[in-house]
Amino acid sequence: MAIRKRSLLDHYLHFLIRFNVPIIIFFFALVLLAIIPAARIQFKSTFQDLLPPKAESVKNLMDLSRIYGGEGFLLLLLKGRPLDEMIKFADELAPDLEKLDSVSHVSYKVEPGFFLTNALLYMDLADLQQIESRLNKKIAYEKKKRNPFLIKLEDERDDFTLSDIIQKYGTNRFRSSMSTPDGKILVLLVKPTGAATDVDFLNRLIAGTEAVVAAHQAMPGGEGIQVIKQGRYYLTYNDNKTLENDLLRLTLISIALIILVLYFFFRGIKSLLLISIPLASGVILNFALTYFTIGHLNMLSGFLTGILLGLGLEIGIYLLSRYFEEKHRHVWLLALRNCLKQTGAAATFAASTTSVAFYSLVFSGFRGFSEFGLIAGNGMVLTSFCMLTFFPSLIIFLERRKGVRLLRLTPPPGQHRDSYKKTPYLWLQRHRVGVRLGFAGVLVATLVGLSFLSFDFDFSHLSNKSIVVCPELDQVERELDLTLNPTIIMVTNQAMARDIAATVNRRVKDGSLPTIMAATSVMDFVPPDQEAKLAILHRLKSTYNEYRAAINAMPQGNEIRQVLPALDATGVRLEDVPEVLRREFVSADGKWLFVSVRPKVSTDDGSQLERLIRDIRSVRYPGGEVKAAGSSFIFGEIVGIIYGKGPRILALTYFLVLVIVILLFRKVKDVLVIMGAITVSMLVGAALATALQLPFNYLNVIVLPILFGMGVDNSIHIIYRLRRTRDSLPRMMHHISQAVLASSVTNMLGFSVLIWANFRGLMSIGLLATYGMVAVILVSLVFLPAFLPLFYKVRTTEGELETSHPLRLPEIPKAG
Repeated sequence: MAIRKRSLLDHYLHFLIRFNVPIIIFFFALVLLAIIPAARIQFKSTFQDLLPPKAESVKNLMDLSRIYGGEGFLLLLLKGRPLDEMIKFADELAPDLEKLDSVSHVSYKVEPGFFLTNALLYMDLADLQQIESRLNKKIAYEKKKRNPFLIKLEDERDDFTLSDIIQKYGTNRFRSSMSTPDGKILVLLVKPTGAATDVDFLNRLIAGTEAVVAAHQAMPGGEGIQVIKQGRYYLTYNDNKTLENDLLRLTLISIALIILVLYFFFRGIKSLLLISIPLASGVILNFALTYFTIGHLNMLSGFLTGILLGLGLEIGIYLLSRYFEEKHRHVWLLALRNCLKQTGAAATFAASTTSVAFYSLVFSGFRGFSEFGLIAGNGMVLTSFCMLTFFPSLIIFLERRKGVRLLRLTPPPGQHRDSYKKTPYLWLQRHRVGVRLGFAGVLVATLVGLSFLSFDFDFSHLSNKSIVVCPELDQVERELDLTLNPTIIMVTNQAMARDIAATVNRRVKDGSLPTIMAATSVMDFVPPDQEAKLAILHRLKSTYNEYRAAINAMPQGNEIRQVLPALDATGVRLEDVPEVLRREFVSADGKWLFVSVRPKVSTDDGSQLERLIRDIRSVRYPGGEVKAAGSSFIFGEIVGIIYGKGPRILALTYFLVLVIVILLFRKVKDVLVIMGAITVSMLVGAALATALQLPFNYLNVIVLPILFGMGVDNSIHIIYRLRRTRDSLPRMMHHISQAVLASSVTNMLGFSVLIWANFRGLMSIGLLATYGMVAVILVSLVFLPAFLPLFYKVRTTEGELETSHPLRLPEIPKAG
């Protein structure tokens, strides 16, 4: 039949035919230019990089890093030799570590002489008054006992002791080094000059430290001394290295697996190249675009290569599979036109839903999700463009060359004319009532399983699964009273530092700050009420000098002699505090003072972080600038965003996908079938994850909106094909199921390779996506065909009346 007027598709196809070679050259040239910026893209792998740079927690942490030199320490735990030998080793090691530009200082001594001299000044005034009262009472009792004229009416006793008061204040400050009581572990606190979120700095810090330590271990005196690295900097370094290694390894695995699936499906190298060349072009162009727009990848978007390959391959699989099918009926040009008009349109619609699902993440407010969504959305647009332009151009180029005919390629299994006679869909249609009952059982089990959904709030469960935490670390923190990951409150003067620390500690005691253990500032080393305390010390010294012989003869005289050196204290000013202590709480320029807040709850537990942050932010000081910073605020903001905006993003994705389906199909029946299938798929996937004991967490929730976009593709292709086919339902499902299954498997492979990641957060993303795609395949290829005859008048066998709607295709005029 002649065409009176060309359609838009005809003009497009005519353009591809006329400018076939220039189009191919243009794509190859563009890709070659894009390789350079794509290769320069950076990879950022910390949780801080998942939040917007303008977030309060990020800005405060960056200020802290600039002023304080980073949060926390790099811990070096020395063990394996007697304590005196390890101290000697540390005396030689520390100066060389401090020569590194990445190290501010190294602390392992605690200045016991300073604390011994001023021990009584650090006691509460009431306890000091109690000591004076007890001593005076004891002296009075001894005088009374020696009075020969005293008639004892009852047996009087006075059990004088200071041990309870001395024990109250502990003895950690009086050790000469930061070592455990048994002397088996010596702790060196290495203070870095930069933040743990700066990957380049972190690499320099660890590499420099390891080189210095190795050099000293090789020297005389270093034999047998083990040096174990721990702390936030070391854990972050390991996480970064794990993510970088996973990025390369898993990307290569995903590419290899996808190639194997394609080769198995199409059984030919030419078919493989026809799909992979446009796909690789789209991915490279996307990363080049990312370089110019964002400039980096984060721990989520860094693994997009395999995901985009899987998603982009979906379009190629549908197009090439349909092209082979059409070539059995028409010449190659008409086959290509039919392929683009039918499957190309459906593929475009399906890609649009996936793109919308990705782009909806841009509104999350969570940088990790928004960057992932933007890059993945752009990737879907670019790969779709390459598949719908570069792919048909390659087909036209090959088909017009003598000796290179795609007709000679082996079509994939299922595209042979009579292969449908062995299809399982004939059996499925005969037993569709039983399949429907099976679906009802699965749905009931799903609804029951959803009641057991759980969320893992522990951030430590997202990190490197292979890292070994030193078993003595808990002992070191407990016995040395160390706070390895404190929250830091930055203030601008001494009065603020003292008052805020005192306020926090007072509220901790009265129970109004249940998530905090204590707060410490440099002003804690400048005792309060010194004038009153010095007066008491002066009186105690006078009393001791007056009754020296009698006091020394007491059974408790040894307790009194322990505090004798402290009776000569003259007072402590800020400048009197040893440098080794002061530098931990005062900035180098002296403009900022730091209050270290030690949490009572785990900062890895997101369920407790909100209360901790609320308690810290409740501390106010009028008239001065107060900034609170720490990893707890980073994690707390992540928790707040995901809990606050996560459900809204999921609802937005569902709504946008629904709008697209309505615009594309416009019939209520089609919309209900498509959206019903994806909704059931999501529920089954969530129930499957619950049954296999995979909880949701702060990273894998990103899979939920993505599954909406990816999962709806299968239903779109099936319903679009159903409305335009002359075939019976079994024959139609047999042909399209091959492409549906192959595209679903490649989509799944893009995510499922993350199962082999050492970073557990990524592994959970791979698992949840795999479970979701398994549910999508089950619903779209098994349950949906059993229900289609309830909604559509279709032939379920070859002998029944044909009631589906055939698509009549006009011929294409010859090009130019």
